[in-house]
Amino acid sequence: MNILTDKLPEKVRVGDDVFELNTDYRAGIEFEIMVEKGEDNNKALLKPFFYGKVPDDLAKAATAALWFYSCGAVPKGDNVGKNNKQTYSFDTDAQTICADFRRFYGIDLSGGNYLHWWTFRALLFGLPEDSGFKTRIYYRTCKLSDLPKKERARIASIRKSIEIKSDTSGKMTLVERNEKMRAYVLKRNKETEGV
Repeated sequence: MNILTDKLPEKVRVGDDVFELNTDYRAGIEFEIMVEKGEDNNKALLKPFFYGKVPDDLAKAATAALWFYSCGAVPKGDNVGKNNKQTYSFDTDAQTICADFRRFYGIDLSGGNYLHWWTFRALLFGLPEDSGFKTRIYYRTCKLSDLPKKERARIASIRKSIEIKSDTSGKMTLVERNEKMRAYVLKRNKETEGV
């Protein structure tokens, strides 16, 4: 599916049924925050996308929701860097993201206006390198040992001030959660094949 040429999805097929999706960007953010906080109830995780009415076949619903969340691709864990460290958080970076959308796109995210999740993601990751969002990602991921000593101290101080606070203490990263959901989906699909 191509965001430039195809109509953005509003429904997904789960088994033989077609379900309308909550395609607003807030549903994707809610899902990601729940994952970040360690929510492990699959039905609860799927509620934001299915308007609270999750299909009975959780495995197929999870597959459809992950496809939608990943903008039609296999989830890559965009908010996780090379060292499996979280690079952004919709909780921690909310104000910065709002300010950047206003500054660079003229979009007021706090205004309650609809924006499709896929469009939101394209805009978020399309922000310029000098945006606050991309700058925060740089500070969280740059290799301090490659920087001059004076710069290391400055960056370390900035890192501390924009640190992503995790109340999950050892709970799963988004990548781990997606992998767990994919494994669950595969397991359920195999179980239902024999029925």
